[in-house]
Parts: sequence; structure tokens; C-alpha cells
Amino acid sequence: MKPAPGKPPRDATRERTRERIVAAALEIIGREGVQGFTVRRVTEAADVNLALVNYHFRSKQALVDETLAHYFQGITKVFEILDGVDAPPEAKLRRFIEEYLKNLFAYPGAFTSQILIMVEQSTLGGHGGGGRRAPSRAFLAMLKEGTSRLKACLGELLGTDDESIVGLRAVQLLTNIAHPMFLTGFPKTLFHLDFHNAAIREKYIDMAMEAATGRR
Repeated sequence: MKPAPGKPPRDATRERTRERIVAAALEIIGREGVQGFTVRRVTEAADVNLALVNYHFRSKQALVDETLAHYFQGITKVFEILDGVDAPPEAKLRRFIEEYLKNLFAYPGAFTSQILIMVEQSTLGGHGGGGRRAPSRAFLAMLKEGTSRLKACLGELLGTDDESIVGLRAVQLLTNIAHPMFLTGFPKTLFHLDFHNAAIREKYIDMAMEAATGRR
């Protein structure tokens, strides 16, 4: 049976509904992180009923996992900027930082929630059992792929293949642009710095580039 004229196929409608649910979940997680996240809030934000969410996602955790996967796959693509062969390494690095910050500030809760889970795991000795939370697999995959690209770009930029130097620069840069406090309201409260302000963010990117490259 063909769909009525002007009516999208059933599979397309289902896919759009699924995407709408994920988008609503990302808005909530992006503001507040995964703690306190509820499916009922998603149903209200996406304007769907609970049965429809359950149809598309077998559990709340499955919805959270797919939402985070969607978000961190997007950030993985930002790291792909560092692979480009049509620009010098310094230009690639700066564009990467700009796009990375844009993504983090769009949904800070998604990122900071995963960092805090990693900190919690480290504090507890790195064990994930006993009901303790574990970081999203997509988040860990993003870090693994991303840091390899970042180290390659920094090695090219610094003209060295010394793993310790490149690694330290990469750690320093990622700490500068992804510290949980950096993504909260603390900079504005404590230092009157609003990182949503384009001029402030541009100055900060200048400083991050200086720290990463050792150049002024």
C-alpha cells in the first residue's frame, strides 16, 4: 500500500520522530548533564508520549547512550579538521579550537557530565562495577581518536616527534579548552568573563594557541 500523496513514507516518519526524541534529550543533557535526566521530561520536550519513546528506545540508558553518541560523533568530526592537508598546522589547530569550543558551549552539560564521571572513576580507583557510573563509549572513542589527531598536528606544528613533548602540549591544550569549570558560570561569577562573548572567546583562543605552540 502506497502512502497518500504528500504524506512521507512510514519509515521516514519514524526516523524523524526518533531524531526529534534524541534532539530533545540532547537539549536536556546539554544543559544539565545526565544526572537527573528523565524520560518524562523528554516526552514533554519532544511532544511525544511515553509509549513512543519506549518503542524507539528500550530503556532510559539506551536513549542516553544514543544521545551522547550523536553528540560526540559530531565532536569527532571537529577533530577531523586536524587531518586537513590544505592548510598549515597552525591554521588547522586554531580552526579546531574554534569549532571545538562552539560545540562544547552549545551543550556543555553533555561534556562536563562525562568528565566528572571519569574523575569519579579515578577517585574510586578506576573500577566501574558496583553500580558506579561509566563514561559513554562514544565519549571515550572520541577522546581516543581525537587525541591521536591532535598529537599528530602538534608534532607537525612543533617540528618534533618526541612523544612526551607532544603529549604534554596536548594535555595542556585540552585542559585549557575543556576543563569543567571553564564550561560553567564560574568564570563570569569570579572574573566577570563571559565566554559566550565572541571577543572574550577570541582572546582566550589566542592564549590557548600561545600555550600550545609556545609562540606569541
